[in-house]
Amino acid sequence: MQDYVKLKVRGLILASLVAFSVGSIGHSVLAQGLGTAGDYNVFVENTDNQSNSDSEGGVAVGGNATLTNYGVNTDSVTGLPGNAGLVVGGNIHYTNGEVYYGSADVTGTTTFTDVSIDGGTPLTSSNVTKSLPPSFSFTTIDTALGSLSSSLATATTNGTITDSYNAITLTGTSTGINVFDLTGTQLASCNGLTIKAPSGSTVIVNVSGTGDQFENFQTTLNGVNNDDVLYNFYQATTLDVSGISVYGSLLAPEANVSFGSGNIDGTLVAYDLSGGGEEHNYVFDGSTAITGPQGGVLSLLVPEPTSTLPILFGTLSLAILLLRKRRIVNI
Repeated sequence: MQDYVKLKVRGLILASLVAFSVGSIGHSVLAQGLGTAGDYNVFVENTDNQSNSDSEGGVAVGGNATLTNYGVNTDSVTGLPGNAGLVVGGNIHYTNGEVYYGSADVTGTTTFTDVSIDGGTPLTSSNVTKSLPPSFSFTTIDTALGSLSSSLATATTNGTITDSYNAITLTGTSTGINVFDLTGTQLASCNGLTIKAPSGSTVIVNVSGTGDQFENFQTTLNGVNNDDVLYNFYQATTLDVSGISVYGSLLAPEANVSFGSGNIDGTLVAYDLSGGGEEHNYVFDGSTAITGPQGGVLSLLVPEPTSTLPILFGTLSLAILLLRKRRIVNI
């Protein structure tokens, strides 16, 4: 009887942990982009100050947003959380622009001047949704993105890097995942970056350094596409991007990103964002299995803004109750 109860309790605990994992994970980070953040062309954890540009996809800002002469979701991307093309967790000051498709969800104060929404309707405080999309949590997403960036940085490199007078070529041969490590110094002195990898494979470029520059050179993809490539600035607190076309998504969850000019063909994740660079909507959809430094496999998953904590605690409570019952019987 004791063995049966023990097995029953172990089963309940295991079931609760599985339920928690499945319920809280949702999107696979690399199988379906960057989780909820990957649904947006621009995902900023704190403040966003952009002008004289546009984002082809949705824009999500955890803090305050100041947008001037700026278009949001110009490609009318559908399927965004809560159908919101623009999400702002703080206040917004928006002058001369348009949210081309979807609602504007703003939790703080709103100041709109010559801004329209979804077909030309003037955007005012009366037609703004004063809440975040259902089950949307910036805190949850931000924490997960930081963990993802740190985990990716530990992935075992399997590609080769050649440097010919500061023209860098990254060559991967895996049809699955190709991982490269660059220093911030290498990237700052680069005068050309070429990535070669099999079609359909994933490319992860980990860049070290707290103050990085991604500026004033040509990038080229050979074999892979924009939606296969992710640049991970896992240590950066500042990142300057200008005079460049970045082919791939950019993950810099702790960085103040100054995006002066050029374009990013992928999702841009930053802590703070400023500038007039242009964002093109290419969804990162690489693979999930990253080989860790000990030869294991890191299954990198970003939680969705939903929770199965009630299920977890309920099941664990039942397990504890059974244990106490067994002890009482043994007395």
